Amino acid sequence: GGPIEGLALTVSETLTNANFTDVYAGNYLSSQPTVSYVYFQREDLRETAQHIADLLGIEPIDILAGASNEVVVVIRGDFQN
Repeated sequence: GGPIEGLALTVSETLTNANFTDVYAGNYLSSQPTVSYVYFQREDLRETAQHIADLLGIEPIDILAGASNEVVVVIRGDFQN
């Protein structure tokens, strides 16, 4: 949960416009990080996750084997769009 309604949709549109596919905007229901974060399921996804993080201006990325999708972006109050 970020602070601005519709922000997840805006971020998903940014990713879609950058030619990412299977982009879904929704509420992150797991333990909430204190800052915006990009998680990825497997080490082979690190480069893609880093590209997404760079595109969105999010610094921390980390592997999370139990992530709900291959790459998950969690938007928090620190996010600058």
